[in-house]
Amino acid sequence: MNSFRRILCPTDFGSCAQVALHQALRLAEAYDARVDLLHVASVPEYFARGAPGVRNADREDLGTLACAASNKRLDALVMELNPQDRKRVTSHCRLGSPALAIAQHAEEHAADLIVLGASGKARLANYLLGSVAGKTIRGAHCPVLCVPEDDVRRFDKIVVGTDFSPCSMHALRIASSLAVRSKAKLIVAHVTPSSWSLPPDLGAGLGSAGTHWLELLQREARERLDEFVDSASVEGFRADKTALLIGSPAQSLLDYAEAHNVDLLVLGTHGRRPLARLMLGSVTETVVHNARVPVLTVRGPGDPSAESEALP
Repeated sequence: MNSFRRILCPTDFGSCAQVALHQALRLAEAYDARVDLLHVASVPEYFARGAPGVRNADREDLGTLACAASNKRLDALVMELNPQDRKRVTSHCRLGSPALAIAQHAEEHAADLIVLGASGKARLANYLLGSVAGKTIRGAHCPVLCVPEDDVRRFDKIVVGTDFSPCSMHALRIASSLAVRSKAKLIVAHVTPSSWSLPPDLGAGLGSAGTHWLELLQREARERLDEFVDSASVEGFRADKTALLIGSPAQSLLDYAEAHNVDLLVLGTHGRRPLARLMLGSVTETVVHNARVPVLTVRGPGDPSAESEALP
């Protein structure tokens, strides 16, 4: 069973980051974990690149000032916490690009989980440009929990999306640990195509034969879903229920979460290869950027950036 012993919580001092911090603290309480509270301070780009007439000492002084100001804000934020939570938290400041600095800190400090705010003031713009959350999911070696700007949640109902891969089995392993700690109901969901969600060359002109083909496809998906859950049971991971959804993967998971009052969505990601990044952008990031509930992304086993070990 996996365990989160060290949790990294980046903050930009915004309201969404504040919710993420309290979500991280609730998990830290459940796992008796430490929390690294991290702020990434930015030095103006023209200083960082070595503008003409700017001395190295000036750039170093600016970085020192930026971190000093950030550390004061971090200290104030920690002091607002209750004494029990305060004992769990260590604050840090780094300079640089947020997503890269977050991933580097997570690796250097052996973080088991990153918890960050996923909402922004311009969600669509962030999605198109590539948000900090999306870049962190791609770059981090450990699972990433993206928290929307909402109240801190109890994880009473958890849904794991599966494509039957080893990656999604690994996601179920971690979700099972969360379910045990939270005494949550755990649901394993798979999405199979409908006629309108098929590529145009396959969906066009579907008659009775095509409809029959879709029925067979959905029946096979149901059988594979049952087999997946049976395999998980053999490995010691439980699932309370399965759900076969029909439609496009991202929207179907979002709709299910909304309709069934789900508290957490868990998805596996398939590494850093170009095709995997394309699939990540089309499914996982779509879910992250549109979900009204936290989304936990888990890198698959065997990936260079995957969680290195299963902890008791």
